[in-house]
Amino acid sequence: MVDHNRQFDPDFEISQLENDLRQALQPRSAPPSFAASVMARIPLDAHNELPAPRRARIFHFPASVRLAAVASLLIVILAGTLAWQQHQRRLAGERARRQVFIALQIAHSTLQQVAENISTIQPRKDLQP
Repeated sequence: MVDHNRQFDPDFEISQLENDLRQALQPRSAPPSFAASVMARIPLDAHNELPAPRRARIFHFPASVRLAAVASLLIVILAGTLAWQQHQRRLAGERARRQVFIALQIAHSTLQQVAENISTIQPRKDLQP
């Protein structure tokens, strides 16, 4: 019976709920006749048949389904391999492009130095008789 005159105490309500849950979730042993009653409900022909091991049941598919799964797996592997190769070729191309730009910059700066050296040497030749 609920006492309506008592003020609401959330802490008391939560602790009471926790106690109720602990009591409801405490492990209890099954009665001694439990196993016999369960076995009595199973049909007699089912007692002799043991279920197939889990591993055997996983691979128990028709041949067409297994073939389709293997074909799909091979297609995914092939597509992934081709995509990886294309990615690697693109990275190699970008690396080569960067190397060409660096080589052009080096050549440009070298040619500028040569041009400056030539321009400083030419006036001296004009001074000679």
